[in-house]
Amino acid sequence: EVKRYENMLKTGNKQWFDSDEFLDIADYYEGNGKIKEAVKVIKLAYKTFPTNDEVTIRLSQIYSNKKMFPKAESILKEYLKKDSHNNDIYAALACLYIENNYNEKGIKILKNVIEKIGKDNYEDNFVNYLFIGKAYTNEKKWIVAEKYIQTALRINNDIDALELYVLC
Repeated sequence: EVKRYENMLKTGNKQWFDSDEFLDIADYYEGNGKIKEAVKVIKLAYKTFPTNDEVTIRLSQIYSNKKMFPKAESILKEYLKKDSHNNDIYAALACLYIENNYNEKGIKILKNVIEKIGKDNYEDNFVNYLFIGKAYTNEKKWIVAEKYIQTALRINNDIDALELYVLC
């Protein structure tokens, strides 16, 4: 995939790549420390697949990592204007808020996602509970954070949940 992509860039001959191939190519570049190339791939993927959840989330993450919060936020909000029922995009937006210390906004969104998915649908809510716990940890609300992290631990004994639990 990478060779075919690089050949396309060199020759200018258009090639077809599906969204997963674009993501794999970006992973390759990121894994080899070639961040600029990874960004170019994801931007091209976004132009090609503007309604793909994974590509949209990845582009938002790239902008967030580059300290471009407004751009990262706007990409996700624009997507939600087209698909207001997409829980993955809502969760990505919530995580973006939490990672940038807008904890209350993130918590509110994740609680709504949990309600939409259904509280009893534990497997799908594992990450949501974990990020709510992280947000409350950021706010130094240890008791409330512990409640959400314990819920995540009951679902899955993930190392990230255990590390957050130790912080509480």
